[in-house]
Amino acid sequence: VAKIYHSPKKRAKESAEILGDGLGCHDLLEKEYLTPNAPPEEFLQELKGVRDHVAVVSHLPFIPNVLITLFPDKISSPLVFPTASVAVLGYDDGQWEFLEFIVPDPV
Repeated sequence: VAKIYHSPKKRAKESAEILGDGLGCHDLLEKEYLTPNAPPEEFLQELKGVRDHVAVVSHLPFIPNVLITLFPDKISSPLVFPTASVAVLGYDDGQWEFLEFIVPDPV
């Protein structure tokens, strides 16, 4: 992971720092458009120009809204997205692909 995008909210910033330490990535980018109720279009537009692997730390309902926007024929609203879950996406030749959905085990 070359960069980690995160919202300006405290918990997202802390999670991004922890993730960055674990991945050895310290290029953390705070973005206002990753807040919980932000529309996903600005975020998706910026990602089109990114050629590296990136991680995104954000909130509900932002991340489910991104997935619904990207995959309207495959994902219905409302999308159940448990806290601390991970959606792994790929982007190749202008096409987004849903690769994996990881849900943490309950403690």
